[in-house]
Amino acid sequence: MPEYILIPTPIKHPTFSELELLIRRVGHDYVSDFSAIQGVLDLLTTETSPTYKQKWIKNASTSLQHATHISQALMELGTSRHQSKEFRLEELEKETVEYAIHHWGLSIAPFADKSVSSQTCFNHFNILYMQLFNFVQNARDSYNGKKSFKAELGAEILCPSEQELHYLGRNAEHYTTKDHLVRIWVRDEGKGIPKEKLSTIFRPGFTTRSNGSGLGLYLVDYICDFVHGFAKVESEVGRGSKFSLYFAQNKR
Repeated sequence: MPEYILIPTPIKHPTFSELELLIRRVGHDYVSDFSAIQGVLDLLTTETSPTYKQKWIKNASTSLQHATHISQALMELGTSRHQSKEFRLEELEKETVEYAIHHWGLSIAPFADKSVSSQTCFNHFNILYMQLFNFVQNARDSYNGKKSFKAELGAEILCPSEQELHYLGRNAEHYTTKDHLVRIWVRDEGKGIPKEKLSTIFRPGFTTRSNGSGLGLYLVDYICDFVHGFAKVESEVGRGSKFSLYFAQNKR
């Protein structure tokens, strides 16, 4: 499949138009989640079935958890670069999958290698959650509104090659070929992306959705710098796409 590597660039101040996109993105995401929570609360006042109550409570819980992760990630991106926390990869997987299942009905294959998913990392959990969720959302959108769609999550631990050190851009200064990188990815079998557009999807404003902000993949450039990593997209029209994020297992 054709591929494009996004080598991180130094953090830069966003332009006014990019801030507008950010406001639209945050507003859209939060309104959706908080509307879902309000709807659940309304249902619980009239619903008597314990089974349905459990279902709707779970939906409200995942919506609130998602909104919390996104808000904390944006705070980290906007303020401090030193708020890393210890977590296992399976925690990142679990919380991303829970939201996708309860709100989208996504058929999603989790990390296949359990020896990898149990690995401990020390990095920006909320920022990584936001990016993995964004990759899953892109997978959903690649099916053009179909009610039935599927995606696959993957993860591996690797020592960077000399070439991968180059891909890390300014973040290469934190690594040698003996250090550990984590690679997480989301693969779909959707419509795919034309080769000539692979690099443009990371530009502000690019979106294929009528209500899209065009900011989700643009934030990857910032995210790579925060988590000491880089990103890659592989895609082919008619065969689907695979988005990968490489980040430090233990961020310095």
